[in-house]
Amino acid sequence: MVMRFTNRTQVRPQVEEGNCGKIVAIDIETGAFEVADTLMVAVDRLYEREPDAQPWVIRVGHRAVFRFGSRSLSKSV
Repeated sequence: MVMRFTNRTQVRPQVEEGNCGKIVAIDIETGAFEVADTLMVAVDRLYEREPDAQPWVIRVGHRAVFRFGSRSLSKSV
């Protein structure tokens, strides 16, 4: 619950505009975050700043980081 609150109130306003589709790695303990084009780069950057980070990863503008299957979740069948 704390992470969801932090994401909506602190991180989202800072990263949402102009970063659609990018990955955000957020430390669930401190709220520190990094934005990158790939998951590994975002997490690596976060670990550089916060060596003991516990990353939680999201994709800006999407419900999930990765998608399985051939259909988009945003389009109805």
